[in-house]
Amino acid sequence: MRKLFPLALILLAALPVRPQAPAGTGLDPDRLKLIPVRLRELVDNQTIAGAVALVARYGEFVLLKPRLEPHTLLLWLLPPLALAGGGFALW
Repeated sequence: MRKLFPLALILLAALPVRPQAPAGTGLDPDRLKLIPVRLRELVDNQTIAGAVALVARYGEFVLLKPRLEPHTLLLWLLPPLALAGGGFALW
């Protein structure tokens, strides 16, 4: 029984939750459904703004996938060259 309790808690925590207005509050359920959407948009906008600020401060070297331009050519060519060099060294 002790082994099943944590599993039951995990399963209950994984269930989807529907936003419901408490009785008598006058809150519109349709507006409650918009809250997660608006929060996601807010986080996305802040993430984009943060990425723009990092690029402005440190350059495109901080991006996961920088644009292919002459000044970022080393970032694009170094991994395949390192793999080829490692393969050649092992051969």
